[in-house]
Amino acid sequence: MLPESFLDELRARVPVSAVVGRRVKLDKAGHAGEHKGCCPFHNEKTASFTVSDDKGFFHCFGCGAHGDVIEFEMRSGNLPFMEAIERLAADAGLEVPRKDDPEARRHEEKRATLLEALEAACRWYEERLRRPEGAAGLAYLLGRGLSEETIARFRLGWAPAVGGVRAAGRFPEDLLLEAGLLRAKEDGSRRDMFRGRVMFPVSDRRGRIIGFGGRILEASAPNSAGSRPPPKYINSPATPVFDKGAVLYGLALAREGAGREGRAVVVEGYMDVIGLHQAGLDFAVAPLGTALTPHQLDELWRLAPAALVCLDGDAAGQKAAARVAEMALARLERGRSLRFVTLTGSKDPDELVRRWGGGAMRGWLKRSRPLADVAWGAVARLEGGGTDDDDITPEQIAEIEARAWSACAAIPDAFVRRAYLADFRRRLRGMVALPDPAATFGRSAKNFVPRPRGDKLALEWEMASEGDAVEAVWAWLGRHGIARDALTAAIGGIGLVRARVAKGRWAGGLEWAETPRPLLWEPDGDVSLVIVPEWDGDHLLDLVGWNARTGALYGRTGAARLLGEGAAVEAAGFEARGLSHPLRVAATPLSWLRNEAAGDRSVLVVDWGRAWPALGGLRSLVAETRDLALKLDEAIRAPKPRRPEIAYVDGAA
Repeated sequence: MLPESFLDELRARVPVSAVVGRRVKLDKAGHAGEHKGCCPFHNEKTASFTVSDDKGFFHCFGCGAHGDVIEFEMRSGNLPFMEAIERLAADAGLEVPRKDDPEARRHEEKRATLLEALEAACRWYEERLRRPEGAAGLAYLLGRGLSEETIARFRLGWAPAVGGVRAAGRFPEDLLLEAGLLRAKEDGSRRDMFRGRVMFPVSDRRGRIIGFGGRILEASAPNSAGSRPPPKYINSPATPVFDKGAVLYGLALAREGAGREGRAVVVEGYMDVIGLHQAGLDFAVAPLGTALTPHQLDELWRLAPAALVCLDGDAAGQKAAARVAEMALARLERGRSLRFVTLTGSKDPDELVRRWGGGAMRGWLKRSRPLADVAWGAVARLEGGGTDDDDITPEQIAEIEARAWSACAAIPDAFVRRAYLADFRRRLRGMVALPDPAATFGRSAKNFVPRPRGDKLALEWEMASEGDAVEAVWAWLGRHGIARDALTAAIGGIGLVRARVAKGRWAGGLEWAETPRPLLWEPDGDVSLVIVPEWDGDHLLDLVGWNARTGALYGRTGAARLLGEGAAVEAAGFEARGLSHPLRVAATPLSWLRNEAAGDRSVLVVDWGRAWPALGGLRSLVAETRDLALKLDEAIRAPKPRRPEIAYVDGAA
């Protein structure tokens, strides 16, 4: 028989939806953490199979299948109990205790006894609050605006100044010491851990008391004259059942509210949590007097995938926000979000709701900032503070870009990482404008328009990117969902050549200025070439012409083998760090332009004969169509045994 504590930890670490989602296509349904799909245990066309991460079970209304994550692993894989446990434990990073391990059995028995002692102590503290000796504590709580119902719901209590927790039950002193209810003095004697304090019981996810926090009241503080005053708040010491860095105050009481709201907010202290719950925001939790830890952040996301962190607006609060943002990026994945609430005016949540009500706090929550804003603020902060765009230097831009790349490299989910990279690129482009290119190039074997001898590529780009005909192209792209501002920021704009590709001659033998402008440009009309620039930093590398009628691509100088080759370089950089970063290969120029405008970097093959050096060294490529995947597989032949894994996704433009 495995220890119940181990099974509880296993269920807490492995969400049911994560395991079910490997075999069943799940869609979100109802509250946060709830999903629905077709049952894997019987044939059905209408989804009747539900999964609840909050409640920790699955249920099928069609066949009646029901159970927790362990039951699903056993049934879906036709596995015996222990094999299912071993698989799930590997996912959770836990070591399975041996069945015949007497030490594990003794540990579980000790844990159960400690929980009994802590529960007895909680009841004893609650009783003391209602007796004359607890009058000061009760007056304090009522004076903070707490109702009798709230005091009872949070099981608040009082630890007398003279101690006496031994009277909570017939438990050995050694057990009370191990539970953190007593502490040993240097002379070997033992005394109560909590004396003259308002008591805040701390529970685990199942509501079992595992420790306490205590707030001292100055009037009742047992302190001799001249000695150092005791700390205002203390917590239980680390015990076999309590680790203050791994638990959140109010966790069990916030589960229902977080499920209903689809979000959870972490605040600073005990009274903030209690005050928010009483004001109707019953999805609040708090760390136990320490900065938020990675384990607590995971607990917060298990409570609700949309999490908020409430911090002060001072310098310390900003520094804490940057630290939490850095920690969150390293644990970010699809389906998780984090926002930051910054309170100003020296208010804390408890004071805010007592003075203005729960609606005021909800207003602050609506004004929360997304994780991307806070993370970028930390990335773009220059030495000495600030990000004054007018005074920014190229060296500082390089530093910010390197920090942005490193911050994104910490994100484990490849898709989320790509989204953050795109967001950070847009922000970086907003800080500095690239200079106009002015480089000249030699002749190319692939000219798509005649070029006067000695002409500059930059001049051709300027001529191609101006005029009414270009406006017509923008209008057409706009109807295909491609925003002009976004695309211009991403690739530097587009242009249009008003000459046909006809063996190096101008259309009708006319000069550029005399070439008739086409009617409203459409891909099935009298099509001229759409011109897309390919940059190498601030250097204009090539102009690539796209004939939208035939889909053909022509390099102006022959220098461009791919459009968006920087995305391939970026993917190689992540792979060098051992991070998965599949590179998307666009099927059509229109699809590539749409990706760029959306901030989703991809590449478009211009010259298939030279695609290998840029793409063949990567570990994985994702083509937008099956035909493109087959073409890549045929065209990219590695000179070495290893070559990229090529997959495809449906739905390309």
